[in-house]
Amino acid sequence: MSQKTYTGTMEVTEDSIVGEVLEKVPGSLDVLVDYGFTPLKNPIARRLMAGTMTIGQACKMKSVDKAALLADLNMLPVVAHPETAAAGNVRG
Repeated sequence: MSQKTYTGTMEVTEDSIVGEVLEKVPGSLDVLVDYGFTPLKNPIARRLMAGTMTIGQACKMKSVDKAALLADLNMLPVVAHPETAAAGNVRG
């Protein structure tokens, strides 16, 4: 199985779509589950909810500290093209 590649960086914000974060930020599922978003462990629930819900909406729904969650998500590396990583344009 080949790893997906993305160029540039992705800053996770309250307006970021959960599904996009899950796709582009390895480890983000574990972080979200640690913050109480346990339904995301179910692939069917993840497919239904993650594509339309923003991080901000999810935090409000679960009464989660949005700033702390965003800080933790933004500490994770983003999958990127090797050229992009070499140029220093990727967190991590």
